[in-house]
Amino acid sequence: MKHKFPVISEYKSEFEGSEIMITGYYCTNIFSEKAEELIEFYTQILEIPITKTDGDNTNGVYLGFLKNGPMICIWDCKKCNVEPTGHQSFVFQTPNLDSTIEHMKKRGVRGKILPRLKIHQFTSVM
Repeated sequence: MKHKFPVISEYKSEFEGSEIMITGYYCTNIFSEKAEELIEFYTQILEIPITKTDGDNTNGVYLGFLKNGPMICIWDCKKCNVEPTGHQSFVFQTPNLDSTIEHMKKRGVRGKILPRLKIHQFTSVM
């Protein structure tokens, strides 16, 4: 199937020398009524590093693994005067699913939260 738009391997050569509107992916914003709890969960339980903050440590907190890679940004919807973000789905990688789940249980992840995380272990096939 031929894509209407070039896939990443074709992207650079296809648009080299021309102006394009979108040049990269920066972040996904999450607006939450419980921003502090969410930030604590992502940083303390899932151990996703804070890359920067726009506000304080409770609002405008960017989380990610790469300096210039895509991030998750958590905002306090009350401070921003916006509605909370609806359901979102993120896909994370882990080298060992069983040990990751055990590690999370040791950190207090229990009950309804663990099954909703839907953590999957992927094996790369090349």
